[in-house]
Amino acid sequence: MNFIGEKCAACGIEITEDDLVIVCPDCGSPHHRECYLRNNCCANEEYHATGQKWKRAVVEPKKEIILCPSCGAPNTEDAENCCQCGEALGDNDDISEDDKYNDEAIRNLLGSGKPYLGFDPEEDLGGATVKEVSDFVNTNTIYYLPIFKRMKDLGSKISFNITCLFFPSLYFANRKMWHWAIIAVIFNVILAIPSTLLLIAEYAENGTEGIPESLVALIQNNSAYLGRTEKLFSFLQLCMNFLFCFLGNRMYFKYVVHTVKKIKKHDGSITTAQLGTVGGVKPVNMLFIILIKYGFSLFLFAMIGSMLRI
Repeated sequence: MNFIGEKCAACGIEITEDDLVIVCPDCGSPHHRECYLRNNCCANEEYHATGQKWKRAVVEPKKEIILCPSCGAPNTEDAENCCQCGEALGDNDDISEDDKYNDEAIRNLLGSGKPYLGFDPEEDLGGATVKEVSDFVNTNTIYYLPIFKRMKDLGSKISFNITCLFFPSLYFANRKMWHWAIIAVIFNVILAIPSTLLLIAEYAENGTEGIPESLVALIQNNSAYLGRTEKLFSFLQLCMNFLFCFLGNRMYFKYVVHTVKKIKKHDGSITTAQLGTVGGVKPVNMLFIILIKYGFSLFLFAMIGSMLRI
């Protein structure tokens, strides 16, 4: 800690940059080294009994922090170039007060996350810039941008997406990736057929009415085969979910870039508002995909019933 300008607790003379300072470990009072050694104790011993702490009299001026106009990264006021993207910061006197922050404001800024997280907004990620990708993703960019940047720079394809592990179809639908959402639903319904048939037979044994006897008899006659198939299909379902879990972010990255490129090719230009409308999330899609899942399930079992003539 800088004690220059503070008064020695023992002699009351201001501490200069040439003085050696000893700080009391109990109350934090600063002393000239000679003063402390001469008395061999803290000059503010009365603080120790009450637990009082020494307080500064000289308030250090806070350094202004300036945001890069290009990438939004925080820089000290004396910096000439951005520490992240290297963009020239220009004359700091010309920067508006809205772009200057004290230490507390910077902590709040970094806590909430800037849209580009210090990346160059004009950097190409394979057909879409960082800015375009950020505008398209819209929500949770603090999670996606570093992953996308690593995938582009290192060519990595694998990352962990916990939502895709348990609810892949809901994740894809919420992110408007309808083709993958439908694929996940189809696989999920088909792989659940053996366990569903065994569950139907179990309900029938407990006296549940409305289940055709021919279907129950068919299931019971093939229960051993269905049991083995259920284990295999459950394993395949787990494998599929882990595949989506590790490749879900990669699939979303490719979807984002492909969609942005498609819009630019069709319209010639693209706006932030347009990207926000096409991209982002839409939670109501999760309800739609659930309805699609159960509608497909009913259709599939109706087809099975028809083939069995029940």
